[in-house]
Amino acid sequence: MVGISVIIPFYNSALSIEKVVERIGLVLSKLRFEVIIVDDGSDHLLVGDVLDRVQAKFDYVSVHHQKNMGVSAARNKGVILSKYELVAFCDSDDIWTKDKLKYQYSHLIRGDFQFIGAEKRLGTRRELVKINKFWEIVSWGPHVSSVIMQKSLFLKVGGFNEEFKRLEDGEFMLRLIEEIGRIDCINRNLHKNWKNKRAYGVEGLSSNLIKMYQGELLAVRKSGGIIGNVLIPFLLLKFLKRALIQKLT
Repeated sequence: MVGISVIIPFYNSALSIEKVVERIGLVLSKLRFEVIIVDDGSDHLLVGDVLDRVQAKFDYVSVHHQKNMGVSAARNKGVILSKYELVAFCDSDDIWTKDKLKYQYSHLIRGDFQFIGAEKRLGTRRELVKINKFWEIVSWGPHVSSVIMQKSLFLKVGGFNEEFKRLEDGEFMLRLIEEIGRIDCINRNLHKNWKNKRAYGVEGLSSNLIKMYQGELLAVRKSGGIIGNVLIPFLLLKFLKRALIQKLT
């Protein structure tokens, strides 16, 4: 049976982490799996001993600490520490849906898929969407908390770019497309925020859409190259889409 290593980058998410880990355990209960939490230099005054308690409560959890290096470094470290051939990602404030495995796992174990994400895509009823264009990543690319992929492929493309503080997932997926020609995406939302809030425009770092757009633009300009030049015009479209959704909901 194929095993799955779930990587959770953690930073001050003391209120949500136990619920996140518990749901992962329920979703993967019939498989071999592990959950690796990489604490990216959290403030002990805010977090306390919550990670010690989570590790003691769930025997499938291991906790590792590093100085604050960013989410990309935390995810990369988690993959390096992982022991199974498949790796999945889940942010420390995201909850997987109970049917996540039903829609994604079968594709991966058949061997014809190396990567599969999930994101509800407007305008199509297709269950499986193939993404092979730059603009599709920016407009409809899957959230990293939905991704399950071959560990070997992750290592082959070099993991997440640790210089990116924003848009690190989009840049990573563009390199995947360059390597394997496409990424595959289930046309469903298979995760949600633990408080059922939108992924942006409500609270936290993504609460200010203008600053979020400016940060993404800065990251892309810093990266340069062909990928950076292609992404710049589509960031504006992504910002306008987010603003419209925020206004309508």
